[in-house]
Amino acid sequence: MVFWLSGAGAVFITNLVIIVWAYLRVPNDDEIVPYNRNLYVGDCSKTQSLNTGFHLLINILSTLLLGATNFFMQRLLAPTREEVSQAHSKFRWLDIGILSLRNLKYISKLRVGLWSLLCLSSLSLHLFYNSSIYASFPNNSYFVYSVNEAFGQLNNNVSAQTNDTDLTNFMVDLNEIQWNGFENFSWYMTSSNDFNNFLSGSFNKLDPLQCLDAYAQDFQASPSDLFVVTQDNVSYLNSSLPAVLYAEHVPNPLPAIDPYSWICSQFPQTSTSLCSDHISSFKANISSWQPFGHQVDYCLTQGYVEIGPLNMLTGQCRVQLDLSVALIVGIVNLVQVILMCVSILGVRNKPLLTNGDAILSFLEDPDSATQSMSLLEKSDVQRFKVPKKKAQAAQSVKWLSSPKSFVATRKRWHTAVGKGRWIGFAILYICLFTIGIFFFVYGLYGLGPGPSKYLPSLWKLGLGQHAMTVINFPGWINYSYGDIGLFQTALLANMAQPILSGLYILYNGILTSMVQAAEWSSYSVQQKGLRISTTTKGAQRSTYFLSLPYRYSVPLLIASALLHWLVSQSVFMLAINSGVLFYGDDGIDEDTITSNYTCGYSPIAILLVIILALLMATVAILLGFKRFKSGMPMVGSCSVAISAACHPVPGVEKRVFTDEPLTWGVMGVNVEGVAHCGFSSDLLEAPKSGILYA
Repeated sequence: MVFWLSGAGAVFITNLVIIVWAYLRVPNDDEIVPYNRNLYVGDCSKTQSLNTGFHLLINILSTLLLGATNFFMQRLLAPTREEVSQAHSKFRWLDIGILSLRNLKYISKLRVGLWSLLCLSSLSLHLFYNSSIYASFPNNSYFVYSVNEAFGQLNNNVSAQTNDTDLTNFMVDLNEIQWNGFENFSWYMTSSNDFNNFLSGSFNKLDPLQCLDAYAQDFQASPSDLFVVTQDNVSYLNSSLPAVLYAEHVPNPLPAIDPYSWICSQFPQTSTSLCSDHISSFKANISSWQPFGHQVDYCLTQGYVEIGPLNMLTGQCRVQLDLSVALIVGIVNLVQVILMCVSILGVRNKPLLTNGDAILSFLEDPDSATQSMSLLEKSDVQRFKVPKKKAQAAQSVKWLSSPKSFVATRKRWHTAVGKGRWIGFAILYICLFTIGIFFFVYGLYGLGPGPSKYLPSLWKLGLGQHAMTVINFPGWINYSYGDIGLFQTALLANMAQPILSGLYILYNGILTSMVQAAEWSSYSVQQKGLRISTTTKGAQRSTYFLSLPYRYSVPLLIASALLHWLVSQSVFMLAINSGVLFYGDDGIDEDTITSNYTCGYSPIAILLVIILALLMATVAILLGFKRFKSGMPMVGSCSVAISAACHPVPGVEKRVFTDEPLTWGVMGVNVEGVAHCGFSSDLLEAPKSGILYA
């Protein structure tokens, strides 16, 4: 208990330190969203690596919180001995040792309230935690012009200078060429000062390979327009005259499919390939690159514009902390810690947290409602029909009306888990697999046809990296803006996280049920001390992770953290900072930047989620086929069945030393001559198959 409370407190302190440090130490030079803080500004590859690392840390912390929440939720639902006795008197039974909703009706309202708040806080935290830190990438629209060599020589070439500012004189007859997405070309070239800058020689020269590397990018950081110069002779032109052969507007935001299709404009557009499939062959033979049907001699670009907040658009990517989301996470985390403290200080009654607690209680104070039914099993209790009338209940109605024959068959572990828990487990897994397969298949569709769908290409896309995977393809969503857009996108990106939290709790409950039943069964073959949650003495043992041993609980926590992290890298939030420039006579007059929130996806991460989830399900199922060490009655977590196994021989006053190693077996014969089984600190014989026991 102290471990989990300390862990939750440590997570809160970590969150608090990060929030305070980000608010006070990191300068807020981002004028787009006032609550953003930069954790890193620089190289985009490093940004993606840092973002992945931050989310690994987030999911380790959130899984630690989930484990702590699960512990205290189970503790709050654990019944006291008084509540168990009250339920038994009404022919009802409670669950001991596992987190069970069955107990909600019988515990105090304070504990119900605390449990509900813990549940809601855990749900809220997992919906937003991963979106408190995200990567942001610059992206801008630009124009690309295909020009002849004579036009290219106008760039800082005194001998080629011209006083002609009417660009229509440089444009090829519109009937002779195609214009894509831009009708007022001449006005733009004049108002943007592109032509004047071009004449002044402010455009830099790139060789074809440099040009290809710079502009074959899914996100274009530079707002600079591009002139692609060709030496090809154009039959209908006088090669000595400057001419613009083609102009295309590359819009912003970029679509997820084929964001730089103009690079491959030499090929007819089809549904069978993407431009990205041709880049490697272009680089291997740069002379084969012929955008707009012309071989590239060189390119001219003005470089990066650095004015005002547009500094952020000069190729610098960012890892950002959103203080509003981080503050919500911190407050929810604090509420969880407070609820945990209240559950310790405000709930004074000692709950029966483990089967060992229940055995100890029932041995020291046997429950008369379950006397003389030592072979009672959980299945018997489930088949029992509760009396409908109080008068009928007041009569000598018993959970088991007569002695029962012992069956020595060793059952399998899965029989210790209730059907409802298995059904819930299956439903959540089906939901997870359905969502995972949907995103994986739809994600492959979003990548388009060709080699980009092959496993090596998927692996190159990486985990949680935008690459070609911004969710913006047909039938999906558009970009969202502002605070509302941020929270909408965060909810979308994290919609699977609560499912994983529920899956962890169910998985934990299934393992706990099976392991708890296995320990119960072992009392029939060896002496061992009781495992209790209170102060131990003698041979008694302390609990570890309640009823779940470290060899199960630690791998489960690691697998859960890994699963949460992979999901956070499968569908993830990112910000795309887009600049729009307005031009005047003196150059750039003003600029506006919008921060657009959207989701990216990683097909390889989705595939890894499916594989890991399938592996975890397989482990649980395989464990379920293990057999118990003995044919000891299967009581599971049923309080009535546990109580029935903890009675002395009727009419025989003999104390059981609960601080000594105990075993379960035949204790003796009652006054009616029927053998009786139970726990004792003495060595006992195992019951024999086919013999009746009371």
